[in-house]
Amino acid sequence: MNTSARFRSTPYRRPAPKAEPTIFLISQISRHGHLDSYARLYSRSLVDLGYRVALICERDVGIADFLPTGDGESARLAFFTRAELSPERGERRGWPAKVSRVLREEGAGAVLRRVRNRVVRASAPLGVRINFFPIIAEINAAKERLGVSPALVFFLYLDFFNEAAASCRRLDRLLDAPWSGILFHPRGGQDRDALSVERYFSCRNARGALFLNPDAVDCYRRRLPNLTFASPPDVTDTSLPERPSDLGRLVAARANGRSIVLLFGTLSLHKGMARLIEVIQLADPKKFFFAIVGEPFWREHGAAADALQTFFCDPPENCFPHFDYVDNEQELNSIIASSDIIYAVYDGFLDSSNSLTKAAAFGKPILVGRQGLMARRVEQYNIGKVVPGNGPRDVLAALEALHGANRSDFSFDAYRRDHSLDALKASLAQVLPQWLER
Repeated sequence: MNTSARFRSTPYRRPAPKAEPTIFLISQISRHGHLDSYARLYSRSLVDLGYRVALICERDVGIADFLPTGDGESARLAFFTRAELSPERGERRGWPAKVSRVLREEGAGAVLRRVRNRVVRASAPLGVRINFFPIIAEINAAKERLGVSPALVFFLYLDFFNEAAASCRRLDRLLDAPWSGILFHPRGGQDRDALSVERYFSCRNARGALFLNPDAVDCYRRRLPNLTFASPPDVTDTSLPERPSDLGRLVAARANGRSIVLLFGTLSLHKGMARLIEVIQLADPKKFFFAIVGEPFWREHGAAADALQTFFCDPPENCFPHFDYVDNEQELNSIIASSDIIYAVYDGFLDSSNSLTKAAAFGKPILVGRQGLMARRVEQYNIGKVVPGNGPRDVLAALEALHGANRSDFSFDAYRRDHSLDALKASLAQVLPQWLER
């Protein structure tokens, strides 16, 4: 069958009935955090597990180069950009304009807070939300092109989805397929039991979800015993370029032998940049070189934004800010590989972070705050150090301790194994039959 989907080799073939179920994998957001990486990793895992995959993404995420060659693996995957399925939508691709603006100007954290405030204060208007409906239209378009109905629709990002009762009723009416997905920041779970669970889980075809934070699983299982919830490993793409990237070499050259302390990723409010500035000002500039690489959302920082921007417009010699999204995963990995310590002392962040997986993958000790899942995992796996207090001097003391430690003092292998692609496949192999059998 000749379609507009992209394949490495042979075209996608319609599977025989009751054999090789086809999973429609939906990645609604691109160029934010590690969601593009997840589109590749989950596609690869599902193909390796014997499923056929129809991947729908905002843009080309390099999936064709990620699948292995041979044995027909690439023939099991069909890939569409959302523009191919709904070109009339133009650049919006079904995103409400207000969501796009808030993401661009204020960051994902602001969107999440507005959505959560809608639950805590029922009378408050829902400031931003993502509708299911344009995405459902794209799923239907992919079904027509491939001649295949999904055995399961899997959303790689359930956060921000519209929970209004009318929206859920229309979802039941329009999406005639079982669905599940990943909810990065579930409202239920440890320290959050007082909040209601997301309303869309009451929909007729809902099958459950994956939470990167295992603390939420039991809460949702109690409240929604007919659905299946699980916690997969927080995996990452560990590929490197053939030679260090230009940005990685620049950071290493500027450091000139000093320990490179790296903060990377989406620079939202919870990343604690204001405290990091105080740490930089206290640290010995002959010993530490600080690199900050990622996309900042200044308005999310509120009154502190002006001071942050003033500092980074004229940073000290031992500080290198690169305020832009690193589009190429290999380039980001090259920067991480050239660093010495990963800085992840976040504020009020209870959930999983891909920074842990990146740090362990490249054997870099990580410094984290004392709350939440990150602190427990750092201590459990011995992959870094937990800061005992909240002040900049506490952080600097912990940083000094990491600087003086030997790499043999840390144990990265167990974390790599438990958060590997093989571990993800094992997790999916357990939960997928439960979703499909229902």
